[in-house]
Amino acid sequence: ISFTCSFDNVDIKNLLLGYYFVILAKKESFHSLIHKIFNILDGTTQSIYLSSESGNNTSTPKPQTSPTPNNTSKPSNTTSKNAGTLEDPIKLGDTYSWSAREKYIDTYASADYSFTVKNVKPITLDDVESLGIRYGSNAVHFDFVMITAEVKVSNGKIESGEEFMYLPFARDIWGSKTSTGMSIIGGTDYGFEGSLMDNCRATVEDSNGFIKKLKAGEVCEFSYSGNIILPLTKDAENYLVIRKDGSLDYYDSFAYFRLK
Repeated sequence: ISFTCSFDNVDIKNLLLGYYFVILAKKESFHSLIHKIFNILDGTTQSIYLSSESGNNTSTPKPQTSPTPNNTSKPSNTTSKNAGTLEDPIKLGDTYSWSAREKYIDTYASADYSFTVKNVKPITLDDVESLGIRYGSNAVHFDFVMITAEVKVSNGKIESGEEFMYLPFARDIWGSKTSTGMSIIGGTDYGFEGSLMDNCRATVEDSNGFIKKLKAGEVCEFSYSGNIILPLTKDAENYLVIRKDGSLDYYDSFAYFRLK
């Protein structure tokens, strides 16, 4: 299925985003379709879409020699003083913190967040496909890295109703962007062993394996870490881009993280 759609209705965007995370909760591979609808493309953006052969694939990639330079920077493990913009991205290993209140389907969700890129290592397309992830034919034009990230959510609240605990607070991996503004929309943080979103979901499961629910008036906090497969523009400095706050203007809603 392939189509192009653009719209400015924020309520429709939030409704689709809600369906997107419900699909993730059910481990169904519908990610690329929603990603096409939800993201806004510009003239410097390339899209890379994926499918997962198996949501239960437990193989682990074996990093091989890659055109992507090895990361030789030692993570700093400090609170970031950078703005998190394209012009002032977060240093590798620094923790970036922010607060957000966003529309989520038919309620509002608010929380304090922190996000840290802990490690980055190059992997090959063969490594990616060994996990059961299949990218389109244009994937041969990109490099790939495996990112280990840590996310913390505190003071998490919804203002009405009830929701699965992690869904209103999940941050979207938008893709990668170079220091000169070239973009690749895409990235995989679910559907393979050790993935960021699979670990997030496991963090908020009860003893019977069901995802806990959060009701209005309750407060939650949780933290998790896991891996992200990210495509990169070749021969350029690339940043990881996440959607930090959907309530902001589009270009202000992202945070940028150095990968070396």
